Amino acid sequence: MIIERLPEPHEQGETFMITVASIGAINPPDISKVVIVGSVVQLGVGVGGVEPEVAEAATPVHPIPQLTSATLRYDVSPEGINLNKLSGLELQVRYRDGGGHVVATLIEVDAPFPATTDSGTVTERPLLTFDSAGGDFGGPFTSFVTKIAILRPGDPLGDHVMDFSSHAYYITLVLIGPAVAVAAHPPAVSSLSLIVATAV
Repeated sequence: MIIERLPEPHEQGETFMITVASIGAINPPDISKVVIVGSVVQLGVGVGGVEPEVAEAATPVHPIPQLTSATLRYDVSPEGINLNKLSGLELQVRYRDGGGHVVATLIEVDAPFPATTDSGTVTERPLLTFDSAGGDFGGPFTSFVTKIAILRPGDPLGDHVMDFSSHAYYITLVLIGPAVAVAAHPPAVSSLSLIVATAV
């Protein structure tokens, strides 16, 4: 199920708390693959540079078999989302997929406390994934749009609680697009947000 519009504050008895990812780290091998201008991170160079954020209807884009990708990581802070269940969490992405696609995944990492309980292994779990190529979003889009991914009703992760006392969280962002020097509409992301809807 995809929600395309957030309810206005207090609409349908809900308020919203938003955590926005604003500082990301680029995988070192991917540094030369991305262009960053203001809030936008884009895979490669577009025909017109970083394209303006103007809404427009979905335009068919023919797939190109040879692809490249770049991975970025955004830390998630506990403010507003600590101890919330995943069933009330939404991952909102403002993006343009153009000739590729965009994948954002919220990941939980075990952080043993106290340190004496550390098993010596790293356990990571994907909790919520946004994939612009998933088919429910109506794209691909050649201009920026905002879409939201949520857990489907009945998902076994729905009762999972985000607990920052024993876990760390981050969002991994993967931009996937044609392996060409200049693309007409390379995939790009302007913002990532975790939104927690809380009944009042």
